Amino acid sequence: MRKAAAGVNQLNTALQALLNPADPKKSELLLGRMGSASSEGDNSLDGSPGVMRQGDRVIQTSNNYQKDVFNGDIGFVARVDKAERELVVKFPGKNLCSMRWTDICCMPASIGVAVF
Repeated sequence: MRKAAAGVNQLNTALQALLNPADPKKSELLLGRMGSASSEGDNSLDGSPGVMRQGDRVIQTSNNYQKDVFNGDIGFVARVDKAERELVVKFPGKNLCSMRWTDICCMPASIGVAVF
């Protein structure tokens, strides 16, 4: 369901290209395997998208009580901090929420944040 030609990874990549294309004015975080730097288009082992970009819409796919975000919460990437490998996500009606690399990528496939 995630890695097939019509899987969620391919659909997310196509939607991102249409709705929030690469732009030198937008910061982006290249996601890779197990927290390492990755090459262009490299998807992480957990099925996360290859790039998270400022302005991307995201959905939380697990409960995170410490950050007050829950499964199904929809937000957008407000800021990307490449040095800290961190995304700052704005969920409507909530404060800005920092998502470190470990919050995004080093989790089982069904947990994390997805672009849509």
